[in-house]
Amino acid sequence: SAVYLLSVPRPRLLIRRALRRSQLAGDSLHEEYRQQAGSYKTLQVVAIVVQVACYARHGQSPGSVLMLFSRILLAAQALILAGLGIAYFVRPEEMANLSGMLLMAPAAITDVRAYYGGLQIGLAAYLLLTLGRQEQMRGALMLLVLLYSSMALARMGGLWLDGGLQQTFNLTALLLEVVSAGLCFVALRQLRP
Repeated sequence: SAVYLLSVPRPRLLIRRALRRSQLAGDSLHEEYRQQAGSYKTLQVVAIVVQVACYARHGQSPGSVLMLFSRILLAAQALILAGLGIAYFVRPEEMANLSGMLLMAPAAITDVRAYYGGLQIGLAAYLLLTLGRQEQMRGALMLLVLLYSSMALARMGGLWLDGGLQQTFNLTALLLEVVSAGLCFVALRQLRP
């Protein structure tokens, strides 16, 4: 993948390998595979250009670019979770109504403030605290992968059990959970211990 190619430290070696592969591909592959090999080579060249641009423009190694991606991802997740947590804490009735929940008693309102508000604010604070060190970032990314994956699986199970394929709120939330879990998983895989 392009992200993996960015982690390779020597662009000249990649160019030589790509040229050798193109010579071998021209001799041994069928016509239908030549197009796939050509697009793969194009991807390699683009990755090399991005890598060289990172070196030239910022003086950063590809590892620091991947660290920057992980930091941006964690900061964005923290901001989103903090925003949602504050919204649930300040306006619990309106936020609960987005998914069709009715808060009929003061105990229900307090529960929404504590669970949906306080938990998300606490998770956002934890994510912000982990931005300092790589090992802590790995733990935060692993936590997000597990949380978003389990939420997505539970939501899919709920949609199946409750017959709710017309529930746009839950379908949108499912999409966001799957995308967030996928991005966090990619970032986690790229941060090597």
